[in-house]
Amino acid sequence: MNLHKAKPIDLRAASDFAAKMFTKWPKFKPTCALYIDFEGSGTEHDERILSMYWPQLPSRKRFHMLWRGHNAMDVNSLLTELKKLRCDPDKLEHIVVFSGGKLKSDEQERFEEFFGKQIFPAATWVNMHLTMRSSKPLRKSVRKSAWSKPKKNKKLIPNNLENLEHQFGYKRAPELRSHDNEYQDGSNGQMTVLKMEQQAFASKSLNGFKTLKEYCEWDVQSMFRIARWCETKAGKKIRSVTSPPARMNSSTNSNVKPKRVKRWSAQCVGTTAAGRQCRNKGISSSATGVKAYCPLHRNQASSNFELKPLSMSTPRDCFYPDCDHKFLKVNKHGKLFSQKQRYLQLGSHLKKEHSEDDAKV
Repeated sequence: MNLHKAKPIDLRAASDFAAKMFTKWPKFKPTCALYIDFEGSGTEHDERILSMYWPQLPSRKRFHMLWRGHNAMDVNSLLTELKKLRCDPDKLEHIVVFSGGKLKSDEQERFEEFFGKQIFPAATWVNMHLTMRSSKPLRKSVRKSAWSKPKKNKKLIPNNLENLEHQFGYKRAPELRSHDNEYQDGSNGQMTVLKMEQQAFASKSLNGFKTLKEYCEWDVQSMFRIARWCETKAGKKIRSVTSPPARMNSSTNSNVKPKRVKRWSAQCVGTTAAGRQCRNKGISSSATGVKAYCPLHRNQASSNFELKPLSMSTPRDCFYPDCDHKFLKVNKHGKLFSQKQRYLQLGSHLKKEHSEDDAKV
């Protein structure tokens, strides 16, 4: 199963969700994170399935399931599955879940109670449910669309994963929807995950329980697809702003003088010979008093500079020999005339005159 790219139904709400996520976790990289989800009652001895999704592998090999019917739900079995995924638990930086909880997600507490805290020593837990609760525009859009509602309380629009998926353009098939909910398209959910898992466990095989595996894979893969869209929308921009500048090695560069910092400005503050402000872009530095000047007007940064009006500019002789015509060196914008422009400004009659002289020669 391979989900399509996210297509939000409310771009403003989805963008706010993305900004909230990467503002809280600016170093989060969706393609380098492990996505997990538990299936069970939540008690210490009743965890039945651990779904894992690792985006570093090809799409067909990203999903793995630690199931009590195949292996014991213990640390050794978990490390074996992580090894199959080629995921180093000691170097893993982020784990993504969708779970309730305030300071620590319920999913994280379940994981640490079941497997211990030493499995992922350096990992940061990213809770997409917490981001969903903190995004007001997204919650407003969820209530407006009202895609998924519990059958027992139809007035309640919960912040569940299916409603978040719907905001990003994902709709599950009825057999993959929770049996406790009814949906806006009129269908009811058919998935009874714990009951189906119990039947599979009794038969000691997942053969004939394809929808159970698809349901578990959908949960973790949809979280990755949503996080990937959020990174494209806001993550890269936020990381570029919050990332600290690269540090220099003091032992090898202690005697190196720092380069003068230059900053491009929107407009040069220099004045043309016609008395107007220059329209070119300029560079500001400590040498120019933090003011921006283009190369043509950089000499105006000096305190001894005196601006001469265009009318006071010294006329220049024509570059042709024995020609008495004179013209200004700069145009009305204060820019130097090229040799070709100096010749053209003399007029068509002068051009014709010199052309004839050149022909005689």
